[in-house]
Parts: sequence; C-alpha cells; structure tokens
Amino acid sequence: MNTRETIQKHRLSKWAGIIHERNNSAQTVSAWCKEHNISTNSYYYRLRKVWEAARGPINRSS
Repeated sequence: MNTRETIQKHRLSKWAGIIHERNNSAQTVSAWCKEHNISTNSYYYRLRKVWEAARGPINRSS
C-alpha cells in the first residue's frame, strides 16, 4: 500500500466516523453541519465516497 492509499483510507475512516456521529444525532444534516462548521456539500460528497468505498462505485448508466 502506498502513501496515497493510506491517506485515502484514513480520510474514509475519519468521514465514516463523522457520518456515524451525525446519524446518531437528532439533528438534520444541515443543522448538524452548521454546528460542526462543515458544508452540506462536503458532507454529502464524503457520504457518497464512504458509500462507494463500502459498496463499490455507483453505476449511473442504469
């Protein structure tokens, strides 16, 4: 595993934890993101990346 792959795995792990934390809160995504100074666009982008890593790339041609 090279350095780039290690960094990507670390980021995925970090964001998986952030997404888990948000999911366990009673707040909406926008309220939670505002409280934690994360843009909703970044949150949804990273959510998609975590899902792709867990399930494989999303096939948009269907």
